[in-house]
Amino acid sequence: MLKREKLFLTIIGILLICNILSYSKISSLEERMGLFDSMQNEISNVNYSVQDLSSQIDMKLNEFMQNQLWIQKKEYQITNVNIAANKIDVVMEWSLKELNEGENISLLYREKTEGKWSELEVTKDNGLNYVVQHSFPLNGNYETQVVATSNEGERSESLVDLFFKEQLDQRIQTNAFVHQSGDGQLNVTIDINNTFKNELLSGVDIHDLKMKSAKAQLIFDEKLMKEWDLLINHEGLHYGSDSYSESINFTELLDVTEEVGNKMGNVKLLVKVKDGLGFTFDTEGSSEGTFSW
Repeated sequence: MLKREKLFLTIIGILLICNILSYSKISSLEERMGLFDSMQNEISNVNYSVQDLSSQIDMKLNEFMQNQLWIQKKEYQITNVNIAANKIDVVMEWSLKELNEGENISLLYREKTEGKWSELEVTKDNGLNYVVQHSFPLNGNYETQVVATSNEGERSESLVDLFFKEQLDQRIQTNAFVHQSGDGQLNVTIDINNTFKNELLSGVDIHDLKMKSAKAQLIFDEKLMKEWDLLINHEGLHYGSDSYSESINFTELLDVTEEVGNKMGNVKLLVKVKDGLGFTFDTEGSSEGTFSW
């Protein structure tokens, strides 16, 4: 056999051995990949089981905590709102877990900012179910509690919080900013959003909930520097596609070189919005405080 033929056969043999080794490694790798996929599936199953167990534990814990409460069920409903009289009629209902012999039930309420509690007459509906109807001033936030008194003592538990004033105050949201943009320049940005959807005002004409005036003032060292009427002088009033909101987006780069010169002073941005009901929403914008050029 010629040397060339021997060399050719040797090369073929080497290639065959390499192919066999490569196939073996590929097979081993495929087995490992299959094992890896299997492990991933197992990990996913374990993770799902842990999440399901955690949800069950949370549910059982919530049930346990609920069962420990003296007041088992509680809710309130708004039955009428009278803007002109500044009154809101509310019905509060609750159910007790138990009541000891000789205990009398009463409901106390007070404004969040006050310390003195006032008592309301309670009506026993059926069994351990109770109901109270009361008219509150609309421009207040209230907390309530159920109290049981007897010769043995007294116990109480919080019922519901009634954030009427807070809901009204937060209906129109204003974000206002003023910052120094360069030598003698101030950048003023004002965004106002008004949402008409509100459980307290569901029976009010939507036109009365719209903005009737929106004004802004720029104050430098307690002196008026610039004033804007955002409704009259600005075309940025937009209505939401659902017809239940409106917004104003205002921005202006203001050159105050002539008014201020090289003075150092404190800058404030004040925004006042009023709706058709006569409610006023005042906002002091965010600023860097003292400006200097």
